[in-house]
Amino acid sequence: MSLSIYKLRCIGGIHMKAFIYRSVLKRMIEYGQTQLPYEACGVLLGDVEAAATFVHTFVPVPNISTGPLNHFLMDPLHLLPYIKETSGAPRLAGFYHTHPLAPAIPSEQDLLTEWHTVPTHWIVSYAAPSNPHVRCYRYDSIGRGTVYESVCFSVCEDNRT
Repeated sequence: MSLSIYKLRCIGGIHMKAFIYRSVLKRMIEYGQTQLPYEACGVLLGDVEAAATFVHTFVPVPNISTGPLNHFLMDPLHLLPYIKETSGAPRLAGFYHTHPLAPAIPSEQDLLTEWHTVPTHWIVSYAAPSNPHVRCYRYDSIGRGTVYESVCFSVCEDNRT
C-alpha cells in the first residue's frame, strides 16, 4: 500500500500546524480500510497548543449512522471519556473519519457537525483504494455557516509498531 500524505505549505491565513506519529497515521488508514465500504470514525488524542496540535493516539469509535456508506455518526457512549477533560489525561486533539469514495475534502454533511471547537478534523479518502489520501482541517463557525481551512501537518517518526 502506498500512502499519499499532503504536507501543505503554510500560507497566509493558515495559523495552525499539526504533527502526527507515523504509526498513528498508519493505524487510522488501516482501520478505515477494515471498515470499507462504510465510513469509519474515531478520536485523536494528544497535546494541544495555540499554534500546534500533536496527535499521539488514535481511538476508533463505532459509526452508528443508519447510512454508513456516506455518513458517519460517532457512538456518543464511546465519546464521553474523551469529551470531558480530566487533569493529566490526554486532550482531545481531533476527530477522524473516512470517505470511502469521495475526496478527502469536507462534505456538506461534515460541515453540519457541532464540533467546531475541536482543534483538527482528519479525513482519509479511499477513492483510490491502493493510495489513500489524508488531509487535515480546522472548522470554524461564521454566522450561520461553517468554513474550513487546511491545516499543515507533518508526520513524525516514532518507535511504535
